Amino acid sequence: MEYQLAHGDITDNALFGIDAGCGGACPAGLYKLSLDFPEIMAAGIAYSPIKPLTVSFDIKHIKWSDTLTTLDISGPNGISLNLPAGWDDQTIYALGVEYMVNERLNIRAGYNKGDSPIDAEDVGNNLILPGVVEEHLAFGADWRLSRYWDLGFHLSRAFSNTLTASDGSRIGLDITTFGINLGYRF
Repeated sequence: MEYQLAHGDITDNALFGIDAGCGGACPAGLYKLSLDFPEIMAAGIAYSPIKPLTVSFDIKHIKWSDTLTTLDISGPNGISLNLPAGWDDQTIYALGVEYMVNERLNIRAGYNKGDSPIDAEDVGNNLILPGVVEEHLAFGADWRLSRYWDLGFHLSRAFSNTLTASDGSRIGLDITTFGINLGYRF
């Protein structure tokens, strides 16, 4: 990740054990953060109680603690920060339903739940990574236009969640996405 920060966006903070090495407030400029994706283990099952209906259930375990124990940030003038990120491992439970209306139309819905991998004591070090969402809901459909062409859409909502640290700093996140895709079958 690369991002521009203004003067003072990163500061020394004894409460969180941060010594930015900037003499209080870091300068404006380009800052970089590298992220490694964690190990993910998943298992699932799908069942069709009747011909047009499929119900699925998945469990996913994400090993955030292996890759997000610290955030290694570099900035202008040789600034190097190692912030304790404090991400915990996360288990996510997902339920999905697909219904085949006819040979051309499929509709889908899904819900998943997992506790935030960030705790309130780690809010100050995760202002740029507010991954605290705990619930998602999604809907979608695809329509077969012809033998080769499909048209699909999805709408998903990650419900708002906010964490507040003891010093009053807060992080929160909610996301709504909508997408349309056109597919070609070979």
